[in-house]
Amino acid sequence: MKIFGIAYFLCFFTVSASFAQDQNVWCFGGQYSSTQTGSGLSFSEFPPKLFTTAVQSVLTSNSVSDSTGSLLFYNDGFRVFNKLHQVMENGDSLNVSISDGYNGAKSNIVIQTRSQNYILLNCNNDLTYSVIDFNTNALGKVTYKNVLLKKLISNQHSTICIDAYPVKGELNSYWLVADTRDTAFVYKLTNNGILYYNHFLHVNKAYVTNANIKFSHDGKLLVKTVYTDTVLGATVFFNDFDPVSGIMSNERSLKLASFAPVYPYDSIYYGGPSHCEFSPSDSIIYFTYTGGRIFPANLFRITQLNRYDFSQTHHFTITGPGGMIKLAPDGRIYALNNHINVQNYFIIIPKPNLWGNACKIYQSNLKATIKNMGTSHQRGLPGGYTAYKRLEFNAHNTCHKTQGMAFQNLSDTTFYKTFNWYWGDGDSLVNQPFSAIVSHTYAQSGKYLVKLRASTQFGYTVWFTDTINFVKPPVADFTFKTDTGCQWVQFQFTNLSHADSMAAQGMKWLWHFGDGQTDTIEHAAHAYKKSGNFSVKLVADNGFCSDSISKTNSVYILPAPKPGFTATPLYGCAPLNVQLTDTVSFGVSKKEYFFEDSLTWSNQLLSQFSRTFIKPGSWKIIQKLTGITGCITTDSATVTIREGFSHLSKSDISVASYQDDSSILVQWNKIPGAKQYELWHSFYNSSYALLHNTIDSFFIHQPSQNSTLYEHYYKVLPVDSCDNKGEAGNYAKPIVLEGKSIENKEAILKYTPYETWSKGIREYRLEVVEDDNSAQTISTKLNAEPITDTSFWEETRNYKCYRIVAISEGDSLIKSTSNKVCLYYVPKLYIPNAFSPNGDNINDTYKISSIGVTQFEFSIFNIWGERVFHTNDKNFEWDGKNAPTGVYAYVVSANNTLNKRLNSMGTISLVK
Repeated sequence: MKIFGIAYFLCFFTVSASFAQDQNVWCFGGQYSSTQTGSGLSFSEFPPKLFTTAVQSVLTSNSVSDSTGSLLFYNDGFRVFNKLHQVMENGDSLNVSISDGYNGAKSNIVIQTRSQNYILLNCNNDLTYSVIDFNTNALGKVTYKNVLLKKLISNQHSTICIDAYPVKGELNSYWLVADTRDTAFVYKLTNNGILYYNHFLHVNKAYVTNANIKFSHDGKLLVKTVYTDTVLGATVFFNDFDPVSGIMSNERSLKLASFAPVYPYDSIYYGGPSHCEFSPSDSIIYFTYTGGRIFPANLFRITQLNRYDFSQTHHFTITGPGGMIKLAPDGRIYALNNHINVQNYFIIIPKPNLWGNACKIYQSNLKATIKNMGTSHQRGLPGGYTAYKRLEFNAHNTCHKTQGMAFQNLSDTTFYKTFNWYWGDGDSLVNQPFSAIVSHTYAQSGKYLVKLRASTQFGYTVWFTDTINFVKPPVADFTFKTDTGCQWVQFQFTNLSHADSMAAQGMKWLWHFGDGQTDTIEHAAHAYKKSGNFSVKLVADNGFCSDSISKTNSVYILPAPKPGFTATPLYGCAPLNVQLTDTVSFGVSKKEYFFEDSLTWSNQLLSQFSRTFIKPGSWKIIQKLTGITGCITTDSATVTIREGFSHLSKSDISVASYQDDSSILVQWNKIPGAKQYELWHSFYNSSYALLHNTIDSFFIHQPSQNSTLYEHYYKVLPVDSCDNKGEAGNYAKPIVLEGKSIENKEAILKYTPYETWSKGIREYRLEVVEDDNSAQTISTKLNAEPITDTSFWEETRNYKCYRIVAISEGDSLIKSTSNKVCLYYVPKLYIPNAFSPNGDNINDTYKISSIGVTQFEFSIFNIWGERVFHTNDKNFEWDGKNAPTGVYAYVVSANNTLNKRLNSMGTISLVK
């Protein structure tokens, strides 16, 4: 159902108001009056003047006028009346909220569409809308009524409020935000209808009786005032809003000062900010407070809040309880008393962009509540949607040297007549009529705060500001030392381009050399394959904009002979014979070759010849051709000569050492010219087999068999780049250690000698190895002789581990380590058969000794079978003092370190 289009202009105010744009008039309907003639204010002069209309209504909620200020329609909360004050066709039984000046009817919004339809949006218990059509009936007709958008749950503790804002970048599309206690629902109004868009779940759920929401002029901040709250107190909520995407985010709250309680007879409700308005500059937020229907001091509070620094507030206290607050067409802010039983006056803020007392706030003589026909009548301020008077611009960088930034003015020209542009660099364009596109050139790249000030013909002024990022286009330029070059020779260009700003990836370049070839380097060098005149172009791009410069027929290229030759082979070992064959074109007057290994030039008439290279190294061959035009062209190749191995080239093994019992590290010396190394392996120094090829100088060998059962021998052969093999150097054999223990008293260690270091062995060290692999030397030998450890038994151990370390005589840092051998203690129990507890200090207590025992249990029984002693401590002592002389039986049960049981029983003689 397509019910409306996009508005070309919008010309209405909402909530007890109709605004005559050309006459600069607000028309306010009567409040709390059954037969009250409507009254209003004219802002064509200051102070505003009171005037009356013929409107007869009850609790007028909205009145809308056309662009000339003539009344179109209004409603009383249930019916829509046309300009003849008659109920509009199909205009009864509407579900529309009304305004009493107390909560401002922020749940009611009217929006005009392009097709002269009006959308009357209502947010009460449910979110609904009605459509008023003026195309088929000059007096208007309600074509759609109470269409449900969203089913909501609303009661006195969950007020629903609504506000709207234009979709940034889209003409005549609007964001509609319906806010409840728990959730804010976002809709998008376009020419296709009102569409659900997204929602935002509130973190803080305000349990309120009255609430209002308000968009900032730039649409980037949404403020929700909570009049009374039993939980959070007088709290204001803020959400960031993206007028492009319609996304709400970053919810935060601020607890402003409150009056408590709202009603003296109800102490749980706290009065706080009820309405808010933004200053024309959008930098100051004004809040009014409602202190309650019965408030002893009858005070009215207005608070200033710095939009960009919530720590900055300024409070004003004025007689009269607070109500609505609104920015008027004359650029001033008016605050309205909400009390209908008291004669009150408008509060006026003449300079709302200024902080503190500089705003010149005062209570005027303009009555906010009047007495008429015996009843109270309150003038309302428009509390609904006011952003329909679009003031906005888009900006884009033209990347043009003289036009700079282009600004598209999207403002409502039916309302605003003159425009002032302030570019943020000290320059401006003032008192201008509307222009769809305005341009400005900045001297330097950077961010600039651009301000647009729009004024009506009556002097009402509104500001719109936005930060633009201007990037000055680069300037492309290049030069060269001479305009004449030779064919096949690099012609050098010097890049003179510059830019005052560039993207993160830096500058980009594109050269067009005029012969169909391009390049992207900064300073180009190009070899032309043809002779003649060429036009050259350079494009410089700073990542944002580009510039180009062309120089027509700027380069002249002379004909020259095409150089070229082949050299085969280009790699080998000395002596290496290289065959040279040239591919030289015609027009050569002289041909020369330079050989770097001899630093000589030689003339060459033949097209094919050979040369032998003796010296190892990388040598360049240069061909130089002199043409008949005097141009010299060159070509080159490089020959790499490696020294071949002789029978004297060999790699010595520096060390072979056990890493653990299953791996052996072999290291050897690198020699110059070696491409790789072959590691050979043997058992018992015979029948060597290739073990590994590597370019490294080490290898960790992990034999498949138990390495300690064999003697492993290693040797290394180097291989040069020509696959010639050198001789094997010394072989190496790591140490193999064996050991055994004797009666837990001593350990005998035997080991094979290390073979072979050229300067021999300085010493062999016997080390005891701990569980953490740390080691301590306990004995040294000059030769590979057996070593006996007479201190083998240690009470705190269950086993003891050993290794042998050989130290080179040539270098003490070169070491070879044997495998590790661990010898376990033989578990035993030593149980005496008698003791004499007579106090002579000889065998006065009974105790046993143990080796390698882990779990232990010991019991002693008398001749009657009664247990007289029991322990699990293997280090126990029994004094037997209370036991008589005699023979006792014992039973012992233990586990050894090999997890075997050691059980025993016998007798003990106790002698006193």
